Amino acid sequence: MTLWLSMGVEIALAVGALSLLLVGLFLPTSRATRIVSHLAVALMLIIIAALLWVQEQLPIIFSSNAGELTSLMLTKHFRFDALAIYIKILILSASVCVLVIGQGFISCDLTQKNLNRFEYVIILLLAVLGMCLMVSAQSLLALYVGLELQSLSLYIVATLQRDSPRSSEAGLKYFMLGALSSGLLLFGCSLIYGSVGVINFESILINLQNSNYHTPTMLLIGMVLTLSAIAFKVSAVPFHMWIPDVYEGAPSPIVAFFATASKIAALTLLMRLLVEAFLPLRNDWQPIIAMLAIASMILGALATIPQTNMKRFIAYSSITHVGIILIGFASATPDSMRAVLFYLCIYVVMSLGLFAVLLAMRTSEQITERMQDLSGLARSDAKAALALSVIMFSMAGLPPFAGFLAKFYIFLAALRTNLALLAICGALASVISAFYYIRIIKIMYFDQAQENFVIHGRSNRWVLYASAIAVLSLTIAPSLLLERGGQAVFVLFSY
Repeated sequence: MTLWLSMGVEIALAVGALSLLLVGLFLPTSRATRIVSHLAVALMLIIIAALLWVQEQLPIIFSSNAGELTSLMLTKHFRFDALAIYIKILILSASVCVLVIGQGFISCDLTQKNLNRFEYVIILLLAVLGMCLMVSAQSLLALYVGLELQSLSLYIVATLQRDSPRSSEAGLKYFMLGALSSGLLLFGCSLIYGSVGVINFESILINLQNSNYHTPTMLLIGMVLTLSAIAFKVSAVPFHMWIPDVYEGAPSPIVAFFATASKIAALTLLMRLLVEAFLPLRNDWQPIIAMLAIASMILGALATIPQTNMKRFIAYSSITHVGIILIGFASATPDSMRAVLFYLCIYVVMSLGLFAVLLAMRTSEQITERMQDLSGLARSDAKAALALSVIMFSMAGLPPFAGFLAKFYIFLAALRTNLALLAICGALASVISAFYYIRIIKIMYFDQAQENFVIHGRSNRWVLYASAIAVLSLTIAPSLLLERGGQAVFVLFSY
């Protein structure tokens, strides 16, 4: 019972992916992608419902001992706790929305025909499986298995449009740099194991707490290499060089998956590694995280200004958001980590609404990604323009929207831990970013449209509206997420 409860999500995804692969083989080519996509969405919705039920039953399941269940799990390589449940719900929800808004893009007559194949849904499910393993990882071995399962899947889907030079280039760049980061990760893990003699996060933490000697140089080098590899996955500066080209070249539904589910999983993995394994080395890794945060906020904010392509715009702006999230990691307190979880949820909601618009952007002749093609949207589709405006105001961090609250909680946690410089840099980056987010609103409402543009696809429209409503709901009642986040963060600091 313990195994099925703790690994049920991963088992369901693995069995579901293999089963849908067989289903797709026996379906007509013209309908296979749509049917398999619908079945995958249904599977993930069932898993989300089960996780929500488990989340409500956590006090009963875990009784009075938060580690009672996890101590029985697979030689302590994986952990089932409130944080894993919280993040898995977020990852699965984002994946469902990506499949929903991506279906209209893939079936569009203007899309490359070789993109309309059911295998991409199977590969996305395997990527989600890898992400779920990542957020439950409790050892360096489990960390690597989950990370590589996700990465190998994403290498494939990034090059799904084989006839497109941009897509092939994007996939090749991601693969080459991803292979480099995997090598750094393995080398770093080997140095950590050689220094402390264990690979389990809890055992590493205990060894570091009980050691009466100075931290070995080999351990510090291993930690730096491991953090560098994960920084590549979250696209923190200076490990961001792949993200603009990959975002621009990869198919838009895959970019939405990169920007939401993939980024959540990598950031959660980094959170577990820093707090559950390396918290005693906080004075060593805090300056590294702080430098990554400052560099990401500055470069991301400034590099986004000249962008005119929506996908490159999203790529660079996401670097700024990662920098702000890393401020919370540098603080490394329960309050800062709770603020990070709140920010992650808000960021995913806003990004999905933005991608719902991006995947529906097309002129009479082609699918378009130019920011200027949004001009006149307020006149041709007033409701969609209003919903997108709410999302843009929230992304800019303007009060009283939920995006402002998320940044405020992170900056407040930084000030409480004497990291005022990070909070100031974050505030300045937010001021700069307000320019290019509000510029989109200006384009929609004040620029003259060359041809009428509307949001195509009912599913895209509903995801956009749902994102705007979620932003407004969390603006009014942020405690809905903060309480869940507090429960999830408790397990990080329970040792």
